[in-house]
Amino acid sequence: MKIIISPSKTMSFIDELTEKNVVLKKETLKLYETIRKLSKDKISLIFKIKGKLLEETINNYKSDFSDKPIKEAIRSYTGVVFEQLNLNIYNNSQLKYMNDHLRILSAMYGVLSPNDLIYPYRLDMTIKLPKISLYKYWQEIVDDYFMNEEVIINLASNEFSKMLKNYSGRMINIEFYEESDKLELKVVSYNAKKCRGKMLDFLIKNQIEDLDLIKEFSYENYIYSENLSKPDNLIFIRHI
Repeated sequence: MKIIISPSKTMSFIDELTEKNVVLKKETLKLYETIRKLSKDKISLIFKIKGKLLEETINNYKSDFSDKPIKEAIRSYTGVVFEQLNLNIYNNSQLKYMNDHLRILSAMYGVLSPNDLIYPYRLDMTIKLPKISLYKYWQEIVDDYFMNEEVIINLASNEFSKMLKNYSGRMINIEFYEESDKLELKVVSYNAKKCRGKMLDFLIKNQIEDLDLIKEFSYENYIYSENLSKPDNLIFIRHI
């Protein structure tokens, strides 16, 4: 069983590691080199960024690897999902569960285990690099990686879970909805991301292997809906 999540655009390399002898996949190196060769104006255009963020992004790609900070993937991303994890208080058994089961999907690195070391980058699956479609670029590697996995718990966004479009095992999707004033169901993006993080924290803390126990998750009035759920599509609703 594997759990998949998306990376976040926001990252932090405070308390970076001193380890610099990291062997990157040739696919990752090619992407770095492709972006490194782009002009400032081209990076601004295709990444849709400017100002300080543009300068930081250019610096991340143009600088030598020996000058870049490096850190474990799980501690590098700082988005909403990652903020819900309690990395410093998980016990050894919980950390082992996380490292065994959790995988982070990345446009730059493909498939990451929590402790894989990464450099700063900014890249998502929607960015169109010259002569490179990122979904096609990573497809064979992702297909091979998950080929023998019987079950995947999907806590990733649509953008990144599409990397597993050819996966033929059992994919359990988990969705979070809220009731509107008109009693219609809607997805509130920030709250859904927070719930995915809380769900991941729940899985790690309880070292969930029995898939039925996922239904016991609750957070801020989000509870499992038996009526709306299907075996491979678990729905959690926050009622008003």
